[in-house]
Amino acid sequence: MSGTRGLESFRLGYVTGAASGVGLLYWTSIVVMQFGGLSLPVGLGVMFLLCLAVALFPAVFGWCTARLLRAFGAGGLMLAPAVWVATEMLRAYTMFRFPWCLLGYSQYTQLPMAQVASVTGVYGVSFLVAMSSALLAYAYLVRQDAGGAHRRALGGLAAMLAVVWAHGTWTMSRALPESGRVRAGLVQASILQDDKWDAAKAVENIERHMVLSRAAAAEGATLIVWPESAVPFPIDRFPETAQQMRGIARETGAAVVFGNDDLERTADGTRIWVGAKMIHPQAGLVYRYHKNRLVPFGEYVPMQWLLSLGGRATLRLVSAVADFTPGTEASVGTFAGHTLGTSICYEAIFADYIRHFSVNGAELLLNITNDGWYGTTSAPPQHFAMAVFRAIENRKWMLRAANTGITAFIDPRGRVVSRTQLFETRALVGEAAFVPGLTLYARYGDVFGWACVAASVLAVLRAYRQKS
Repeated sequence: MSGTRGLESFRLGYVTGAASGVGLLYWTSIVVMQFGGLSLPVGLGVMFLLCLAVALFPAVFGWCTARLLRAFGAGGLMLAPAVWVATEMLRAYTMFRFPWCLLGYSQYTQLPMAQVASVTGVYGVSFLVAMSSALLAYAYLVRQDAGGAHRRALGGLAAMLAVVWAHGTWTMSRALPESGRVRAGLVQASILQDDKWDAAKAVENIERHMVLSRAAAAEGATLIVWPESAVPFPIDRFPETAQQMRGIARETGAAVVFGNDDLERTADGTRIWVGAKMIHPQAGLVYRYHKNRLVPFGEYVPMQWLLSLGGRATLRLVSAVADFTPGTEASVGTFAGHTLGTSICYEAIFADYIRHFSVNGAELLLNITNDGWYGTTSAPPQHFAMAVFRAIENRKWMLRAANTGITAFIDPRGRVVSRTQLFETRALVGEAAFVPGLTLYARYGDVFGWACVAASVLAVLRAYRQKS
């Protein structure tokens, strides 16, 4: 243990991070090959580059933990969970901001464990998982200790898990305040990605959403939600499409939220926003939202100047990716005297961003997405798991409408009340509540995560002084 070298630990963390990255992100190669037109070698190369970038953070964790072990012995493992969370924070706030599948998301079905996220965000759950591993590792290292350190570590682990589980179970049994309820219909039209952008099928695709909307209204839905990019024409420039949307709202008597991009041509060029809108049956267009967090290598290319130095292959990637303009705020809309916030697709992985809808008064969260890019890979379930945490962190219902799935009603405790399967064509209808107020996480954000960053920096600095 005392002979653990920082460079060796960095290398081990890097290899481990890259290997796990391939398991989590293999689907990125499929996307850039199938929809970006890249060859197999280039597509695999893009995926491996992403995995190597993500692997930097476990590598830093390995290096820091080795320093702590050399300075403090086995007890240094008790600082490792804070270091792990610090590296997750770095991944969320640096480079091109990619907090995909953080450790805490592994507990999205273990809801009593996940309830702490309303205070700490997903990072607190990552801390608990890492601390469980640290205590097991510590118990193994001190198993020969005559003072009973081994038993105390295992006892501490059991006590921690029992307290967290008991608190989570109690939390899930408590009723939340409600300011009203709504019967909603979530439309999953299951349009294949190749068909979604086929201009010849655009009218047919909209009609498929309308048929499902009528079915949802027949079951009593007064709020109907379509997925991302459900309407491919900018309705400000296509009056006939705008008239269609007003027509379906009047016909069903329901407000319709739908994905629809915005376009603006100026003397300086054209700007395009990934957007969402809500049309009220009487008042018309009442809400417009522009996506703030764009998908790297999907909706914009980060570090274009660097990639452009890579020759034809990377230039092709840069030119193949649409260059969207990011929105500027987490704007909210009003429905039946209540407030809702609509996030789009990838934004649901950003805990620090989604909470701003709550801060801006949202009593209900919507997420519209199109995971059709990913087919039947593990990406749609991964994306869905992260959306579950946004409901817990904000203590709001999350209504998720996905083009090909997974569409779902998620309650404020993270319980999946109802959901569809991938590529199931269905209007999912159910009731949800408007929940007022702010959780500690929604109010204060990543205080716990930043505290872990500060504690890690101080611990590593102390380890250096200890060494000297």
